[in-house]
Amino acid sequence: MNDSPVLFDANVWIAMSFASHVHHRSATELFQKTTREHPAVFCRATQQAFLRIASNPTFLRLAHAPPLTNGDALAALKQIMSLPSVTFRDEPPGLEMIWFKLGVFSFLPRWAIEIALAVHFYEAVLATLAIVVWHFYHVIFDPDVYPVNFAFLDGRVSEEHYREEHELAYEESLKETPETQETGRTAEAEGSPEPQEAQ
Repeated sequence: MNDSPVLFDANVWIAMSFASHVHHRSATELFQKTTREHPAVFCRATQQAFLRIASNPTFLRLAHAPPLTNGDALAALKQIMSLPSVTFRDEPPGLEMIWFKLGVFSFLPRWAIEIALAVHFYEAVLATLAIVVWHFYHVIFDPDVYPVNFAFLDGRVSEEHYREEHELAYEESLKETPETQETGRTAEAEGSPEPQEAQ
């Protein structure tokens, strides 16, 4: 066994947990090679599989094991998880989306799935690079803000820069300022005709 954590299949955990299992000795010897530094790993899928199998009446009958309820199986899982050489690893982000893609396109041959996964991976890399490069340009390398746009610190920009880069928002902001509103009312008052006395 190498020095990396080992993700055990649910069948290994089952064989190790039931002394009557035909592979109990092999599974136990494999588990004894794990340590706190190089643990045996549970994931959510293997936890669920362990609970399902360990509480299955048909399996328990074939394994000559006493009947276990769902609660008994959960208690056994918690006992295993409490061992110092056992740990849990969560699934990586985005795995659920990949599973859905595999299910939707199950009619495709295996090589098509591999190509789709490779394209998806490099597409994500390309999108990340595009965001990073474009962000660095606008914050650092843009000649109008070089050597750095300090808006990333306090969210403030000069009025000239705001007017040039966000013209519509700038015009809207002028309409909302009290000075502009007062100027507008004054101009409206000056442009309106004076009331005349009735003859």
